[in-house]
Amino acid sequence: PESDVDLPVVMDTPLRESEQALQIRQYINPLFGVDILVYTPARLEQRLRLGNSFLKEITEKGLVVYESLNCGEVHESYFTGKWSADSSHS
Repeated sequence: PESDVDLPVVMDTPLRESEQALQIRQYINPLFGVDILVYTPARLEQRLRLGNSFLKEITEKGLVVYESLNCGEVHESYFTGKWSADSSHS
């Protein structure tokens, strides 16, 4: 199925980003199409420096929907869509 949602996750992980994304997908078992895009903080910064417009929009306009401080590390997931029909949540 095609993805309905792109869910970027910024986290340190000993796994390859694609392997971590697969583990997250298996854990949450979404009922709709989701592309889980895992980036380490260093990789995110690298992609932003290279001018990745998708990640730039997410980090500038997206909402952090989950943030965890674990052993001094911040883990974030972003949401850039609308939560409701209310236009103040764009």
